[in-house]
Amino acid sequence: MPGRSGTTYLAAALGAHPAIATFPGVELKILFERDGLVDLGWVLCETFSPNRAWVGLARFRTLMNQLRNGGFDQPLLAGPGVYSGVNRALERFYKLIAPEGVGLPLKRAAYRDAARCFFFDLAYLGMACNPGATHFLEKTPHNLLAPQFLADFVGLPWCVHVIRDPRATAWSLMAQDWGPKYFVIGCILDAKLLRAMVRGSWPLCNLGTIPDRTANRRCRGRPLWSCRSSTVCPQPRADAGFCKH
Repeated sequence: MPGRSGTTYLAAALGAHPAIATFPGVELKILFERDGLVDLGWVLCETFSPNRAWVGLARFRTLMNQLRNGGFDQPLLAGPGVYSGVNRALERFYKLIAPEGVGLPLKRAAYRDAARCFFFDLAYLGMACNPGATHFLEKTPHNLLAPQFLADFVGLPWCVHVIRDPRATAWSLMAQDWGPKYFVIGCILDAKLLRAMVRGSWPLCNLGTIPDRTANRRCRGRPLWSCRSSTVCPQPRADAGFCKH
């Protein structure tokens, strides 16, 4: 789900369904954020050296510690057995990619399988907190920027593309501490993000901003659900939670 488009609101709404599990208010960030799984895979599979591997493994562990302990201005990863479960999942992952604590050069397929197991371990932890859930929801907006890696790590996910009035997106950017001070800059940043997605290997135009029949033909078989934030929340002024996001 693209950032500043109402992802938190939609994730909360979907997460309230008994069949969907999620870590409330949390973006896992482990896939495409700096020092995440993509960066670690690049080191171990493409540009390996012992010292680079050591640094990459240490940075990924730091990222996981921040995520687990409420970093990134997010809630703790909470739930019965979640904290210890994350520890076990991380150790299982490291045993596959760094036996004896030493990073090794890996083939892409081997790293992909290990990363997928790690992600599934985290998803199962979330689902265990919601007995009866059959699906796991992860809402990190940057997942949209590299869906080919997303498919490698999580299989065949349903992707949600949220379409929001660009004026509202620009205003939302301005409301962030790290955002621009002027509306026109917010509009420029929104447009630059759009162009970056279109240049990607799975362009934004394939994610629902063009007719469904064309998107289905060009989405390479990945399931897609596209929705407008105005449909999910037709009266945003009456919903303070939506207006914040």
